[in-house]
Amino acid sequence: MNATEAEFRRVEEVLDDLVVAAKEPLRSADVQLEDRSVRTYHYKSERLFWEHCFIKEWRVEAERARVTVRLTFGEPIRSEATPELELSWRAEPFQQGHESRIDKRGKLKLPLTRIEQARHRKLRHWSHP
Repeated sequence: MNATEAEFRRVEEVLDDLVVAAKEPLRSADVQLEDRSVRTYHYKSERLFWEHCFIKEWRVEAERARVTVRLTFGEPIRSEATPELELSWRAEPFQQGHESRIDKRGKLKLPLTRIEQARHRKLRHWSHP
């Protein structure tokens, strides 16, 4: 395993742990979770990436409303690069078979260190009541 794959595997484990911890509360809120990761190399993918989508959909009168949040982490190109997670979101009301009349989107990059710090604060909180 080379250094970039090792870094990917380290980050993958952190993110998987966070998803597992959040899975039950999200499902009880009717949020669908989809794992769209590419975790092994194959002829269609030269790079690994971790991606989870969180989707909430509900009826609003004659339309449906949907909010999608996507978290993505790609295998780093250089092992010394600071790992970043991409967060993208989309909110839209729509009718089946029609284009969304409102389509709001956004995207931002989060350094993995922010997510790891939040994770450590939670773990400390849980272990020291």
